[in-house]
Amino acid sequence: MKNPVRAGLLGRAVVAWAVLGLALWLTISAYAAVVASGGGPYQTADWLISYAGGFVRRGLFGAIYLAVFPPGQAGLWVLFALQVLLYAIPIAYAVLWLTRSKYTWLGVALVCGPAAFAFVGWDTDGFARKESLGLTALTLLAIAASPARKLAARQTFVVGGWPCTRWRCSRGRATPCPCRASCSSSCTRSAAGRRAGLVARTPSSPR
Repeated sequence: MKNPVRAGLLGRAVVAWAVLGLALWLTISAYAAVVASGGGPYQTADWLISYAGGFVRRGLFGAIYLAVFPPGQAGLWVLFALQVLLYAIPIAYAVLWLTRSKYTWLGVALVCGPAAFAFVGWDTDGFARKESLGLTALTLLAIAASPARKLAARQTFVVGGWPCTRWRCSRGRATPCPCRASCSSSCTRSAAGRRAGLVARTPSSPR
């Protein structure tokens, strides 16, 4: 006779893994197609803004990245791998928490709900944006705060998490990306579009 507790645990685990797996497959495959076509204005170009056109607040990551990795399509695929890795850190932490909580329905809803990690499956454009740096940083800091970690491990996670909070996207800037990759044209068009929209929404001053 089957154990109903074990069967229920297995059923909840299957639901959680199926939802997360489907959401990640949809968003990663969609973003891979964007990278293959030259990159997107937010998911790719926003990461590659650098100091080539002058100092900007969001230029630190792009300046370092473009100095280390090759420009063009090869560099975009390296960036793609880095973005997937950054998103995999909080996903792995959440799955570990789910396992320890024995996949309760509340835990499954918190991790796999449409407002949580599975959101990128419904809105594939929300994947690989700079805002994910904040989520990765919080995950690293949460791991560092665990009392089971040794001091050296805590320091490593904190050092890794702090730059992520500093490199997060600063909204409200419409600076075109001076990157050397193939996404530069789409980024420039996006910046021009955002400027046009900003002008259209700004009321004219009284004479």
